[in-house]
Amino acid sequence: MPDAAPAPSVEPAAQPPSKRFRTVEVRRVDRVTPKDVRITLGGDALDGFGTPLLGGHIKVMLPGTTEVRAYTPHHFDAARREIEIDVILHGDSPGSRWATAVKPGDPVDLRGPGGRGHTVDPTAAWHLLAGDACAVPAIGMVLAALPATTRAIVIVEIDDTAEERLLPSPAQVQTWWVRAGEVPGEALETAVRSIDLPEGAGQVFLACESGIMRRIRQHLIQARGLAPTSMHTRGYWKAGIVNYPDHDYGQDD
Repeated sequence: MPDAAPAPSVEPAAQPPSKRFRTVEVRRVDRVTPKDVRITLGGDALDGFGTPLLGGHIKVMLPGTTEVRAYTPHHFDAARREIEIDVILHGDSPGSRWATAVKPGDPVDLRGPGGRGHTVDPTAAWHLLAGDACAVPAIGMVLAALPATTRAIVIVEIDDTAEERLLPSPAQVQTWWVRAGEVPGEALETAVRSIDLPEGAGQVFLACESGIMRRIRQHLIQARGLAPTSMHTRGYWKAGIVNYPDHDYGQDD
């Protein structure tokens, strides 16, 4: 009886491109505001990198550590193989230490893009975009994608007026920068509750502390009558929790 044929070798499943780390280098470092550091990453490794979704993210392995942090891209240029991320400095955190010390030529490992993106409804009569300082890059992405025929109301909570900046958009935009109080997010919530929303069916993009996000979300649904399907809500972080998971969309109501 002939020997049995050897079992075919089984190769491990190929990792999806968005889950695979790519090594790029820092090309530019710019200080947009005192607390906003814009880092431009580039290199041939970004060839074939998918276009980040509005409000989506990339993951960065902080150099010299095993810490991975999620950042919302400010801009992706496929032709130049460059991606810009904004790092908001807050305290003595790993991400803040990296953004403060980083310089052109430094290698960085990243993966993505990922996250649940926001889809702009071109038929919406208006758009409400609200969040804290960490949400400014995502809000900027959404604003840039709005049609010129629509209105946008932007509410951002910041610690200091020095953090205000121009947020370009084709749309007709009204922007309110509100000063944070002792409890992060409360000023944002107060502003959203007090704002007069335009007539017609609108769309909401909201990103801030997890608990505040849920309170604002419930207010918009219960008091303003907005459909949950018209809202993209996200809790970037949660008070008292380090490295909070980045997939909290508040849809457990």
